[in-house]
Amino acid sequence: MTVKLTISLPDDLAAIAQAQPNTSAYVAEALRQRVRTEALNQAIEQAAIDDVSEEELAKIIRRHREVDAMRDDPEFRARNAATLERWRQGIIP
Repeated sequence: MTVKLTISLPDDLAAIAQAQPNTSAYVAEALRQRVRTEALNQAIEQAAIDDVSEEELAKIIRRHREVDAMRDDPEFRARNAATLERWRQGIIP
């Protein structure tokens, strides 16, 4: 389901969004990345990891985004589905 929204953006961000071939998809992806980053930050806070440097945190977030991108890749999903099915059949331990 999709919902149509009207939003206001600063001029600089509006120009970037409007330059995209699909503004809605661009904004949706930006929001997804923000939600993922916030979830990761919350997980780090809940794990009581206080001594993570900004550099280490940025590295963790980059890796987190890479893994998310892989999950969205159809080939990656197909390979994982095939591996899971082999595991369910007892072919791999």
